[in-house]
Amino acid sequence: MKTCFLLMLIWCVFAGAGCRKSNIDSDRLALLSTDKKWSEAVAGGNIEKIVSFWAEDAIVYFPGQPSAVGKAAIREMVKKNRKIPGFRPTIQSGEAIVSKAGDLGYTLGTVQISVGDLADKPSNRNGNYVHIWKKQANGSWKCAVEIANFRPSSD
Repeated sequence: MKTCFLLMLIWCVFAGAGCRKSNIDSDRLALLSTDKKWSEAVAGGNIEKIVSFWAEDAIVYFPGQPSAVGKAAIREMVKKNRKIPGFRPTIQSGEAIVSKAGDLGYTLGTVQISVGDLADKPSNRNGNYVHIWKKQANGSWKCAVEIANFRPSSD
């Protein structure tokens, strides 16, 4: 009887560990999919759809701009950027990492921002981003922190 109990306990521990690994893998894929959907929303330009990927208390750090704290401030920042002549962001999702607990994750990728200058010639800036995500009670992911930078123009 003790041997049977011990074997069941060992099986549960290893089976549980395998399940958590499986959940982390599926969480990572879901997070990367969410990041890609956000990139598509950015390309599409619908402000409300873009903003829907941020958490209510999110913080955004973009180069050359004051930080935006909270969804209302982020919405205004997005609206302001979208009014820049020739503004066109292109985001390429790279990889996603999820914590062992499965409640936090981050994504890494690249960004290219095109804007028009006074002569209406496009100018491109290339950079990188980090999105820090929180898993919501309903299983969805919301971006809590976004940080972007620009590489030197020689890149």
